[in-house]
Amino acid sequence: MVRPIASSRPPPFQPVRRIALEALGDADLDALTGGSEPLIVEGLDATWPDACRSGDIRDVAVFQANPNSVFVNGQQRFGLSSDEFFRRLEAGDNVRIFDGELATAVTDAVTRPPRLFQRLSRLDLFRYDKTKPVCFIGGGGAITVLHHDFEMNANWHMVLFGERQVYLWTHDQSASLFKLPLLGLSLIPFSRGLLGYRFARGLSCRLKRGDLLYMPPGCWHQIEYPQPSLAVTYAFHRTAGEKRTGEQLGAFWFGFMTLTQAVPAGRALAIAALPLIVPWGVFAGLYIWGRFLAVKLLGRLAGAITVPLRYAETGLLHAYLPLMRWVRRRLWMGY
Repeated sequence: MVRPIASSRPPPFQPVRRIALEALGDADLDALTGGSEPLIVEGLDATWPDACRSGDIRDVAVFQANPNSVFVNGQQRFGLSSDEFFRRLEAGDNVRIFDGELATAVTDAVTRPPRLFQRLSRLDLFRYDKTKPVCFIGGGGAITVLHHDFEMNANWHMVLFGERQVYLWTHDQSASLFKLPLLGLSLIPFSRGLLGYRFARGLSCRLKRGDLLYMPPGCWHQIEYPQPSLAVTYAFHRTAGEKRTGEQLGAFWFGFMTLTQAVPAGRALAIAALPLIVPWGVFAGLYIWGRFLAVKLLGRLAGAITVPLRYAETGLLHAYLPLMRWVRRRLWMGY
């Protein structure tokens, strides 16, 4: 299989560090929650029920009809039933689905924490039972192109079925990859060589069933599916402040993505939604930096500025989010 990343010489990929589940120590737990480098934990499948260790992908994932984020040969499809999706998957199509809001239900291996998560639950990082998993299924030949998460969250990516190849760059390598290092949107012309790509320090790994990959915030990643594969991702922020900022960044870059993807594609709904999306994106983007500067310059007095803005932000969120979710399901071109 030819990767869509081109270069005049082989990229300097290094392997991701691996550790067995039973060998995890306190230092490794810290690295899995606040570390700056990717890390793989092996052997989680030993803690799963038998049904989740079967050889049938249908036994591992349970879907409602009409998943809302289905891509067939790179194009988004709506109204694709779960039966049709699995038929396409078994026929060898490079379909893929990722969803965590409306249409995905996963087995007890995902909805109940494996032994690793039971150990992590003692940490004050976050409450696991309030974390919603997002399920990722891809057919053989499917690719999730290079990007990082808009919300600057960390990820635990656990493979439940099949294998997948992952290429990673930590966020400090952004300058060698992108013209806009803060943007979680792939602007690289994959058909041509990359000028700075050969200088970036990249990592690669092959994930199999039972492997969990930790990706720090802002970690660029590309996932390739040499065979049908299913994984679940747990996204989290390490502090409440990171979560608030991440949500604002996500809203801001969603507006930018609408401008750069949907509008040039001539999506009429995207163009009609611009008067609604752009003001929110501008407000969120300016507010992030305005609050940061206010705190740095005024210290505790910054509350006089940020508290009113917080109320304004909350009001805008209540007004905008339902609309943006409705628009997103109809125009987002995604990865």
